[in-house]
Amino acid sequence: MASAPVGATFVAIAPATTSNLGPGFDALGAALALTNRFVATVVATPAEAKVEARGQGAALLHGASETAVHSGARAAAAELGLPLPPFALLLDNAVPLGSGLGSSSTALCAGVALGWALCGRDPAALDRDWLLRLACRLEGHPDNAAPCVLGGVVVAARGADGSLHALQLPTPAALHCCAVTPRLSLSTAEMRAALPKQVPFAAAVDNGVHATLLGAALALGRLDLLAVATRDRLHEHVRGAHIPAFAAVRAAGLDAGAKAVPISGAGPTMIALCDGANIAVAAGEAMVRAFAAVGVEADARPLPIRGSGLELRTENE
Repeated sequence: MASAPVGATFVAIAPATTSNLGPGFDALGAALALTNRFVATVVATPAEAKVEARGQGAALLHGASETAVHSGARAAAAELGLPLPPFALLLDNAVPLGSGLGSSSTALCAGVALGWALCGRDPAALDRDWLLRLACRLEGHPDNAAPCVLGGVVVAARGADGSLHALQLPTPAALHCCAVTPRLSLSTAEMRAALPKQVPFAAAVDNGVHATLLGAALALGRLDLLAVATRDRLHEHVRGAHIPAFAAVRAAGLDAGAKAVPISGAGPTMIALCDGANIAVAAGEAMVRAFAAVGVEADARPLPIRGSGLELRTENE
């Protein structure tokens, strides 16, 4: 099979994600209505394979020789057994980097999808199961990649044989989120390295109980149970210590009407889970004020759950 011809342009749109949601560590995530757009154009020579970046992280990414998109595309070509042509890349980023909103996952998932098209496969025939398996393998854990690919609220786990199982849960119509991101960056790798290697048996049991309740509450639309269901004893106390005024910001969101305010991914974003769009706005504003009280600037992004996942198409579609 021939690679896509010189000049062929493909677009991947990938949503931000919030993961863990408290006790759903490495298993539960949701796609959010905030997207990164990636445009790959086949070029004649590697010297023409430039990277242009706009929006979030542009100063860091513009002119880069290597990105997560390239890693994903190379992995896709290797998996397909097909040559990957050189390509120029435009990154149009709305998801802040290092924020706990899955920015790196959007790039990796988009890279795999773009690799499919660049290798000459029809974008309209993208094998989403293949994309999901490869993206989750590259990511290392599925809680960001699975909702990025599939959309909605997703619970995912690996079987003993390494197989991947990802299920979309019904998204409660009333569920609205507000992502509040202090203007500081936390390394996901550093935050993961900071986690304890062992935890008390009682804490592990408690997390299992609450993760089960959380999945059921979301599936049944029982937003009234989120305060209890999002309780975590494995990672939030560690990550919260790196977020200024963590307890005060959470309390401000709850006082403004949020049902729960877990850390999004590895942080520092905190995500207010709310029963209604107006409450999400109010909770976000209250949380921004709580950060400001300790001298930290923060951005609030009221975001509904995005029901659809990654999109791949040719430029003229």
